[in-house]
Amino acid sequence: MGVIPNGVIKLDDRAKIILLLSTSICVFSTGKYIVVTAFTVILMLLSFLLGIGNKIFTAVLNYAFVSIIEYQLFPIMPEVLVANFNILIVTVIKLTPCYLAAQMLIQTTSIRMLMQALEKIKFPKALIIALVISMRYFPALKEERHHISDALKLRNIKGIKK
Repeated sequence: MGVIPNGVIKLDDRAKIILLLSTSICVFSTGKYIVVTAFTVILMLLSFLLGIGNKIFTAVLNYAFVSIIEYQLFPIMPEVLVANFNILIVTVIKLTPCYLAAQMLIQTTSIRMLMQALEKIKFPKALIIALVISMRYFPALKEERHHISDALKLRNIKGIKK
């Protein structure tokens, strides 16, 4: 939740929260691939307009790669392999639109603005405080990971990659 990018458009924070919730509900309540793909394309275009498209592009490429595996490779693969990898592939396909919507919310909204938006939609105060405290720990965890990685490099220990 560092620097908020400047894009072509700016969405209200409440709209981003509603977009995340509606994406999650629609993607998981339907089994149709076209709905999931439509949400992915719409969220990708929206993220480019918000100015965070370069960070979202890899997620969309992963989605395309996994979709190709499911619809081109699975029909010609043995049943045993398809059964083993199907859960992973379907999970990635279903979670990608949710990930895109969450990234749009996280990267374009400060913690203070998120807290105000949740208060405006009458979210319970106890849950707002718990969410905000949790959100403040993520940058600290990232910083600690870098410290551990640097310490391992100094001692010439191979372990955590950046």
